[in-house]
Amino acid sequence: MFKYKVVLIPFSIGVLFVMGRFLPTNSPLLRGVFVLIVLFASVYGLYYLLKNSISLENKDQIIIVDKTGEGGERHSFKKITSKPNMFKSAVSDVDLYFNEQELCVVDSSGTQTIFPISTITELKRTDVRINNSNVWRIVIKEENKEITFKFTHNVRFWNKNFVEFHEFLSSFNPEVVKTKWNYLRM
Repeated sequence: MFKYKVVLIPFSIGVLFVMGRFLPTNSPLLRGVFVLIVLFASVYGLYYLLKNSISLENKDQIIIVDKTGEGGERHSFKKITSKPNMFKSAVSDVDLYFNEQELCVVDSSGTQTIFPISTITELKRTDVRINNSNVWRIVIKEENKEITFKFTHNVRFWNKNFVEFHEFLSSFNPEVVKTKWNYLRM
């Protein structure tokens, strides 16, 4: 709770200081209105963060699946997909999560399907690009049928889960990975 205040209050003070000095008018009324707007926006932002429990560290990167393992522990997964803002029909309407043993597929209704990593038969970058991000395809073989998911990865400066997944899959079964990872052509 404390970290949100630490982020928002200095931001508000900085905006007030910088913008207040460069307003095109010397009117105290206009400056007062500007100060109230910035303070209201900061307080509302803090309220929104606290109300919705949004952390600044990407809260959806790790989920806990309600599946009890042999030792009674719960399994945690790392998210490897993101949803594009445009052209959503070019990708599957699922989120993909992984750990060292399993791949978890969560559809739009929240239903979780878990596949062993050994059932993955292909991971390949397609030629389709959405928002400067390639669409990837993962193929899973289950009971004599192949299930294909198309997705965009979630690699950002602070999030390397897809890179970790790609490297893990390359070391686990190199034949599965059809496209090598390249930061210049993600």
